[in-house]
Amino acid sequence: MNSVKKVFKRVPYMQKGIALVRKKEYDIKNYKRVSNNINHQRGENNQPIIYLFACPRHRNLGDHAIVLAEKKLIKDLCPVYKVIDIYLDDTFIAAKEIRKQIKENDIIAFNGGGYIGDEYLHAEKAIRYLLGLFNDNKCLFFPQTIFFSNTERGRIEFNKTIEEYSKHPNLLLVARENKSYNIIKQNFTKNKVILAPDIVFYLNESKENIVRNNILTCLRDDVESSLSVSEKNGIISELKKKYNNVKITDTLSSENVSSSEREESLKQKLDEFRSSKIVVTDRIHGMIFAAITETPCIVLNNYNHKVKGTHEWIKNLNYIKFVENKDDLFKLVEDLQGLKTDKFDNNFALKYHKEICNFINS
Repeated sequence: MNSVKKVFKRVPYMQKGIALVRKKEYDIKNYKRVSNNINHQRGENNQPIIYLFACPRHRNLGDHAIVLAEKKLIKDLCPVYKVIDIYLDDTFIAAKEIRKQIKENDIIAFNGGGYIGDEYLHAEKAIRYLLGLFNDNKCLFFPQTIFFSNTERGRIEFNKTIEEYSKHPNLLLVARENKSYNIIKQNFTKNKVILAPDIVFYLNESKENIVRNNILTCLRDDVESSLSVSEKNGIISELKKKYNNVKITDTLSSENVSSSEREESLKQKLDEFRSSKIVVTDRIHGMIFAAITETPCIVLNNYNHKVKGTHEWIKNLNYIKFVENKDDLFKLVEDLQGLKTDKFDNNFALKYHKEICNFINS
């Protein structure tokens, strides 16, 4: 009986030991995967490298579009550099591998988007870690929205971010709309700060003679939405009462998207937008996908400043309409049908994106 009791007493320790062994096996397996991926992307040449961190393998095709636009921009305007993209959840393993082989003229870059803040704190903490680890290399953010909540946690994390970013001697912060620019410019006084529109505007996906059929709704249902579930359902229901060609979509894929699937998944989504008569969206990349495919679009605001701020860049396009009051959208659906749209020209964005390349090439 005593021997049985001893065995039961040892069970928690045995379970802990098994868990530690499994974690070690998991870490070794993933280290090999990440290391092999980095070395495969590097290849045999001796080009300087831009290590692009915080890349997605989740469902959000807006984030995947950002990666593709960044890589196209670098290929076009910074051709001496090779880009190696790294998934956000591989950050710490990849950093160990890169640390062993990084060269003086290599660059650490962070994927654009809207994760500087306390909403996606896991990403923010990963960035702080990388800035500390690669203090001797040039670092840059592609166009970002910054948003820290007006809470105790938000204020604490904001101050931590300022402190950690300010330690880096050669960091470029790029804000993608004016409100973020003003916040960053006023608070990150030790870093270089510029303004540039979302990098997806670098893409021009307009095509001639496209047949357009549907009214497309692309409304978010997460923490960034300013619409309640009932308001969102009400918009869709009202549209369906008036029109028989309403289609519901999102900029989220049905499944996670890997780097190898990224380009094809984005192509399918852009085809969905460019084959629509009108898009109704509160997603920043719903609006941008509409803009670059010359698709008439009605834009509703989200919970922070990124949608409204980004719309400022394209407010002169006659086919992109921002509405403060959701009740105004139904009249706009009528007004935009059959509209002869302006031509999308990304020169307004290019002159700002070139500033990023000037930093890279300097």
